Amino acid sequence: MHQSRLVEDLGEAFNPEGTKYAPNLYHFMRLDDNLELWKPGNNLTRFLKYYKYLSDLADRNIGLIDVKYDMLRAFDPEVSELYSYPALFDMVDKVGASVIHLTRNPFQIYVSHRLCVETSVFHLKIGAERQLFDKISRHSISIDIQDMIEYIGKRLEEQADINHYVKFCTHRLSVDYKDLYIENEGMNLDLLWKFMGLTPQECTPELVKSVQKPYSEIIANYGSVVQALNDFGWSDLL
Repeated sequence: MHQSRLVEDLGEAFNPEGTKYAPNLYHFMRLDDNLELWKPGNNLTRFLKYYKYLSDLADRNIGLIDVKYDMLRAFDPEVSELYSYPALFDMVDKVGASVIHLTRNPFQIYVSHRLCVETSVFHLKIGAERQLFDKISRHSISIDIQDMIEYIGKRLEEQADINHYVKFCTHRLSVDYKDLYIENEGMNLDLLWKFMGLTPQECTPELVKSVQKPYSEIIANYGSVVQALNDFGWSDLL
């Protein structure tokens, strides 16, 4: 069997907006047999049953679940301490699962999102119609400096917290988004293949980056953005 067929992407399984998908936690919790699991004190039982449910759904040896930072509390809703250790990490350890902590430059995320919102083009697939690429490449944005600073500050604080929490996971890998991409829109997933116990192989993404020009050509008030990042000691994000 081809190795990529050994890995199945189960999607963003903790997203409350994805209840129509079988792997989704909230789809699972709405099933009649699981309603009792909402009761206080059932966090671990809820997770173990959900984990078994996911394992039965997957028809591959390895299943990947996408968990955003704001979804980490899905399995400890009774905890009120804002910065306490997310129970999910302990539960992952209990079943012998692994954590891949994927980080990304928050400034790049911010610019990409602003560009996508203003052009209504959120994904560019390889081979997409030329006008979509042209729409992105011709567009420029003006950044609200205060909004950008607040966004970056929040993302960096979240990332620092998760960096700390992940250290306590038995089987973990931390990798940055930029380290997975190589020139000409290729990908270098050797770290991920090795972590999952598979022989590295070539991989081509279905999507291409929406930002394909220098930021100085995309951002109308680029000078002000640079100055703000320098003022906050974030010049390395450029």
